[in-house]
Amino acid sequence: MLVSFQKVSLRLGEKEVLRDFSLDLQNKGIYGVIGPSGCGKTTLLNLIQGFLQPDAGEIALFSDRISAVFQENRLLPWYTVYQNIALAARRPVGREEVEALLRRLCMPGELDSLPGSLSGGMARRVALARALLSESDILLLDEPFKGVDMACKRQCEKTLQALSGGRLTLLVTHDPGEAAALCDTAILVGGSPLRLRRTLRIDPQSRGRSAEELRRLMLAE
Repeated sequence: MLVSFQKVSLRLGEKEVLRDFSLDLQNKGIYGVIGPSGCGKTTLLNLIQGFLQPDAGEIALFSDRISAVFQENRLLPWYTVYQNIALAARRPVGREEVEALLRRLCMPGELDSLPGSLSGGMARRVALARALLSESDILLLDEPFKGVDMACKRQCEKTLQALSGGRLTLLVTHDPGEAAALCDTAILVGGSPLRLRRTLRIDPQSRGRSAEELRRLMLAE
């Protein structure tokens, strides 16, 4: 078992976010948590990271080596792009290695830039590079391609798929096309309190068809 939610309940203020929510992630790979905006997907990531504690139930993790891309980029504004990325690595990383990764994320030549000079989409890619180089066992991604233009997004998706092997990656998105393009398994959630609707194995040979199936299932909510 890699990550397990067992009958987890959580109330935030007056809102009941989760009630007896259970989910088991058995294997490494890329899982897409997909559902409407505001339904509580980010809450699941916050619980995994320990930023929130459940009112009832249990969350079990196989490792505490977790890296994340948050909705906020959380870059240190006084550090360069290279320094922000190298700071999170668990081993020494040279400028050449970081530059090679940034090139794969459509960001060549930005090693010495400060976060304040970057667009929102560029800052997201720096945060993604930082998470990928952290060599964690669990990678949590909260809409990591928000603000990234379509042509670059496709390249970033390929880079993520190539470099996420050997770990459990949990991607939060409300976009069925993104989930189908990136993930091995889609986890559809919805409702209030949040409930698990179903899981769908993505066929890598037919991702377009999987995207249409996910859209159909979301509309059936």
